[in-house]
Amino acid sequence: MMRVRLWIGWDRLQSECLPLNEVLPPLHRFLKHRVVKILKVFVKPTLSRRLVPPPILQDDRLILHNLVPMLPAIATATGVMVAATYYIINLRNSSRVMETTLETRQAQLFMPIYSKMNDGDFMRDGMEILYEWKWTDYEDFERKYLDDRDNRAKFWSMSNYFEGIGVLVKTRLIGPGFIDDLISSGVIGMWEKLRPVIVQWRVRHHTPQLNEHFEYLYGVVKRIAERQHPELRSSS
Repeated sequence: MMRVRLWIGWDRLQSECLPLNEVLPPLHRFLKHRVVKILKVFVKPTLSRRLVPPPILQDDRLILHNLVPMLPAIATATGVMVAATYYIINLRNSSRVMETTLETRQAQLFMPIYSKMNDGDFMRDGMEILYEWKWTDYEDFERKYLDDRDNRAKFWSMSNYFEGIGVLVKTRLIGPGFIDDLISSGVIGMWEKLRPVIVQWRVRHHTPQLNEHFEYLYGVVKRIAERQHPELRSSS
């Protein structure tokens, strides 16, 4: 019903009224005339003498007479515009609040991950894998590290840790920017170190899904790092 009334009012406004540039000057003179009349009643006489109401011409009366029937349609259209503007402003404010809340939750979720990376024992295990573990092929790696209980625990602890971060990034619970800014070197270095072993494990044990989110995380962080540091592309 509102749309029909607004449409009919707009058609009448277009067909019966004069152009806007012809309507506004007499409307302005009419409103100013009324305001001056009111001021002459309520303000001091010395001040009111300076206020001379502009004359309302005969043409102005005719234009205003044609404009009066259109005032309900104009008021309706103005109300709709004000309501739409108010809705858009509230929507933008709500969007900003939601973005801020999401960033805060992501930061809260990321801090335990960052704390784990800086844990003394976890850091020592990671440094040992990156810089001390050496092997020639999968059989050599299995014999040296997977057959040993402590080393096997270090391997699975490290790979599953980055696997979990990959799940959080893939499901958008954590933005990749957090990972890239603070632990990108650990993600890239650990995947490139363990990738040959993980690929062979998938083939030998028929588990193609093994550490797939770790691999996904590596791809995301690696692309960001290469975009920020083009020199890394030639070394990869």
